[in-house]
Amino acid sequence: MVLPETTGALVYRMRPAALSDRGRIEELATRRFAWMKRTGHEPWPQTAELIASRAGDGVAPMWVITGADDVARGCTIVLDTLGRAVFTDEECAEESLVLVSTLTDPASTGEGLGSRIAWWAVDRAGREGKAWVRRVTSEDGLVRYYKSQGFDVVRVREFQGRPVVGMQRRAQLLGPMERLTAE
Repeated sequence: MVLPETTGALVYRMRPAALSDRGRIEELATRRFAWMKRTGHEPWPQTAELIASRAGDGVAPMWVITGADDVARGCTIVLDTLGRAVFTDEECAEESLVLVSTLTDPASTGEGLGSRIAWWAVDRAGREGKAWVRRVTSEDGLVRYYKSQGFDVVRVREFQGRPVVGMQRRAQLLGPMERLTAE
């Protein structure tokens, strides 16, 4: 795992998304989707508006990563229940956190926000006594990126006509210099 450079000060924070974050999340999702289109990545089935509507909705447990200014720079939904498209019944029975719909603002490229979100989840799962952090993707580029964060491929299955890759990483307590993100 390669850690971003840091001065030692925690500049980023993870917090539950609030209704007041919806506009900002829609903006960053719109920018991310435009970036994906320009760079030849598969579009998401969700719209930026739909993703933003999950902030503070009381249903989908969305979290945002913010800078010192408390402005959302990325988001993710953290579930404790796995879907069965890729994972087995036995894996679904294991205690885990599942990251879905993770987006970061392309304007923050180079800040390592996606890795910070992943490491926060690994640490949080460790603090909660969970065994794993899991995620799924259908993008080869994200498989490589998640591997750089310490995730391993569990299996690939076809779901709704496309290959879906299930990945996992052991939960663990990370020291403050590894975590780099406060809660």
